[in-house]
Amino acid sequence: MRIITMELEHPERFISFSDGSGPLARWNGTIAELLEYTIPLQIAGRLSANSGEPLSYTDAVKLVEQIFGITISSPYDRKTKLLSRKKNDTPFLDKMRVVFREEAEKIASLNQRVTDKISRRRIRRLLFYFRCRRILAPRKILKSWIPASTTSAW
Repeated sequence: MRIITMELEHPERFISFSDGSGPLARWNGTIAELLEYTIPLQIAGRLSANSGEPLSYTDAVKLVEQIFGITISSPYDRKTKLLSRKKNDTPFLDKMRVVFREEAEKIASLNQRVTDKISRRRIRRLLFYFRCRRILAPRKILKSWIPASTTSAW
């Protein structure tokens, strides 16, 4: 009876995130890594119920269990162990930070190459334009039209 009353008062806590056919995703790491990711989200209040109220640790664990179709045994003991680490308290998050930075650098490098390619194309078009018009283009004019990152290649 108590569960039914609670379900009526707080329906957002009883909504299933899955359609019943199985987990929404698959977690390929350890339970410790998953909790290392979940605990800061819950503590920072980044996980909330449909009502906008922050999820408790128990509800956050239930959410993760539903999403990945796993069972986390003794979540409070695991949380205590994770939060009492001495040497490296967040190895998984540190690894994720490195992966994120590498991806950001890769994207920045790709964007720079695209920008350089567009700038080289722009230079060629300008030179072609000036040649067709038989205009001698001084470097000052070209440099004012071209991004600074590509003028060093002259």
